[in-house]
Amino acid sequence: MKRRLAGPALAILCAVLAYELGLSLLPRLIMNATMHGIVRRAGDWNSIYHAPRASASDRRMVMPSPDMLYSACPYDLKAGPLQVLAQVPLGVYWSLSAYDDENGNYYAVNDLQATGRVAFVVLPEASPTQAFEASGARVLHSPSRRGVVLLRTLSDPRESGAETLEVLRRESSCRTLPAQSAGSNDTGRYNAAPSGVLRRA
Repeated sequence: MKRRLAGPALAILCAVLAYELGLSLLPRLIMNATMHGIVRRAGDWNSIYHAPRASASDRRMVMPSPDMLYSACPYDLKAGPLQVLAQVPLGVYWSLSAYDDENGNYYAVNDLQATGRVAFVVLPEASPTQAFEASGARVLHSPSRRGVVLLRTLSDPRESGAETLEVLRRESSCRTLPAQSAGSNDTGRYNAAPSGVLRRA
């Protein structure tokens, strides 16, 4: 009797383990596919991609809205720290969110917490921050080597200011910082770094 039960019990155990393994790997697999898709459009890692305005059938970004302008920077910190420069529009909803390689949102900031030209530097966890903070940049510690920084700007295409917002968001950029640039303010003056919201320690 025990031998008869051992076979089905082992099969159930294997099925449960396979299910749990699938749940743990699925977010990373989905995010990996998303990142590589953006990289193809941006041209490389640590380069920004200004997506065209979304349509009802568009799925370049998750849950796209035609009233939002999306820009994305897929990053790989193997080459060095990532610098993101953003131009925050006045009086318009804007946000920057950072995601790790499992689609975990570990940082977010919006236009109520940032104004004008702001700079962010993405570093691996536990990396020293003082030199970058001295330049006026907000430092983000990424839980993973790879991830995506996503910028959103609310822009109704029917309103007269839509073209201006399109030009403004294209002033945002991202790039790999050489090691010797830590602490150097070689891209101009930054506004006070926004505190943002840390989603995960």
